[in-house]
Amino acid sequence: KKTFMEGFGVKWNDNQIKVFTNGLAACLPYIYGDTWRDSQNRVLKEWGLKQHMMYILVNMARRNGKTFVCSGLVCALLICVPRIKVAIFATCLRTSHMFMEAVTDMMERAYTQGTIRKEDFFPLAKNMETVIYQGEDGTKRTVGCFPGSVRVSIIFFMNEEEEEEERTLLYQTISVRRYSSCPFLPI
Repeated sequence: KKTFMEGFGVKWNDNQIKVFTNGLAACLPYIYGDTWRDSQNRVLKEWGLKQHMMYILVNMARRNGKTFVCSGLVCALLICVPRIKVAIFATCLRTSHMFMEAVTDMMERAYTQGTIRKEDFFPLAKNMETVIYQGEDGTKRTVGCFPGSVRVSIIFFMNEEEEEEERTLLYQTISVRRYSSCPFLPI
C-alpha cells in the first residue's frame, strides 16, 4: 500500500484509492504466494474481508483515472512482488498501447520519487505488448497488455420485403441473416 500511496508522487482521489484497495485485495494470493493458505484467515481478518474475491469490476465514467490507477496498481505489484506476471486484456490495440505507456510513465515516476533506482530495477526486455523488469533481488517481473476486440453482433430475422429497407440501417454493426419464412423478431 505504501508504494502505491507514496511511491509515485501522485495525489490519488478517494475513488482511485478504492479501486486500488479492491484490486490489491484481489491480488492477495499472488502477493502471499506459497504462504497464502496458511495466512489467508489472518489476512482476510486484517483487511476486514469475509472472503477472498478473485476479480474486481471497475465501472467509472470517462476521464476519472481508471487507466492511471490501474497502472499504479500494476507498478506497485511489479515493485513489491518478486516473480509476478501481470496480464491485462484491453478492448483494442489503441487502449492496449495507452495502458503500456501509462505503466512505463508510472515506473518513471517511481524512479523520480526515489522509490526504486534504475540501476537496481530496470527493464530487461520491452515490446509493444510486454515489459519484463528485473527487480532489486534479481527476479523477473512481467507485465503484458494484450489487445482484443469488441464486436457487437445482433441477429435479426426478417422476411425478404423488410430486408431491403432495413439493410441501410443495419449494415455497419449488425449481422443480418435471411429467413424468408420468418417474420421480424424484436430483440
